[in-house]
Amino acid sequence: FDVEENARLSEPPDDLPPAIAGTLLNSNPSWNQALATLFDLADRGIVGFVVTPDDKPRKWFSNKPETHYLLERHCQSGDLAPYERSLLAILFPNPQLNTIAMTSLSRVYTRRAKGFTKLLKQDMLERGFFDPHRQRFGKGLGAISLLLFFFSAVGIIISLIGGGISGAWPIV
Repeated sequence: FDVEENARLSEPPDDLPPAIAGTLLNSNPSWNQALATLFDLADRGIVGFVVTPDDKPRKWFSNKPETHYLLERHCQSGDLAPYERSLLAILFPNPQLNTIAMTSLSRVYTRRAKGFTKLLKQDMLERGFFDPHRQRFGKGLGAISLLLFFFSAVGIIISLIGGGISGAWPIV
């Protein structure tokens, strides 16, 4: 029995990016991991959040001017992970435009999320955090459990109908 080989970590590694940490908890990358990547990029100075007040009120019932929140790309650093570059390419497809409205981030991301997801899983595979065989096995177990749930629901409905017709509903 080798103790070092089966040792467990009590704390996460220090260099673990937030997107990978979130995916380890959730098992599938989602919008939350993309946001975690954006906040990490903002912390490193690659993107930033900008507040721009509008000069005139847009709504007829309000005298206050609206405030717009934008995500702004500051620089394209060479030390980005492939999934981080992919996320920036998704959010900023036009190199001339360096800002995007915060209200449209999720809509723009969900249109092309597969590139980010694929590269994030590839990074996790290289780090040894992702095992495609176990993922397929887990999906197979999920499909079997849904199938068994469906058959049990059909069996309950048939027994209720049969028990109601034959008068044996208390037994059912």
